[in-house]
Amino acid sequence: MKPILAMCAMLAIYTPALAESTRMLMPEGSKDVQLSLLGYFGPAAEGSSSKRLRILPMISAQWANGVFVRMNVIGMQLSDSGNMTYGVLLAPTMTYTSTRSRFTPEAGAYLSYHVAYGVELTSALMYGGSIDHRGLSLDLGVHLSMPVAEHHTMGLAAGAKLANRAALEANYGVTPDQASASMPVHAVDGGLRDTAFSANWRWEISTRYSLATTLAAHRLHGSAASSPRMEQPGGIGLATILTYHY
Repeated sequence: MKPILAMCAMLAIYTPALAESTRMLMPEGSKDVQLSLLGYFGPAAEGSSSKRLRILPMISAQWANGVFVRMNVIGMQLSDSGNMTYGVLLAPTMTYTSTRSRFTPEAGAYLSYHVAYGVELTSALMYGGSIDHRGLSLDLGVHLSMPVAEHHTMGLAAGAKLANRAALEANYGVTPDQASASMPVHAVDGGLRDTAFSANWRWEISTRYSLATTLAAHRLHGSAASSPRMEQPGGIGLATILTYHY
């Protein structure tokens, strides 16, 4: 479950905005449902040196009242502006201790700003989702896109995630009770957790079907990168998504 949640989080952050269309453009009482089949080849888990191929069904939806579901995120868009969108978010996370793992929710808000045609700045601030429920993280991203042919769009994206110590402790820290000969004690500090860069291509096959491919490079930094839990600090993943607009 942990690799799937990590993969969903990466795709949600480094692909364009959480709420792709503003609610003001949707007729009252309408909804937009998307059924997708995702193929992903990349690290078996964050920090893993082994690769794995996964094929997963996915569903996302948005309603005219602003509520949306995308991957592992539930949210509500509160803005009506075409250039700036913002709202609230709720997402599940998996928290690990030395004896067990459990789902813990994290809540927060997002803000996206369309600087110009094809240029968007995104951010998401989340709280919770750690052992002591005090984890705080901030995701920042920039997305560039442009049409290259009829029904074809290409884009680039870059992002960074900052987190406090509580948010990093469970996945990257090693306490004295958890330490062993192969895994020494490791204390974590808050700061820059990771950066990611991606290139994507999208093909609007018809009014119902679309195909998107994303090549993304992800790298850990600071005490997350030096954690003995991580075999290597970075990795590259390739994702292809076939989507049916219901």
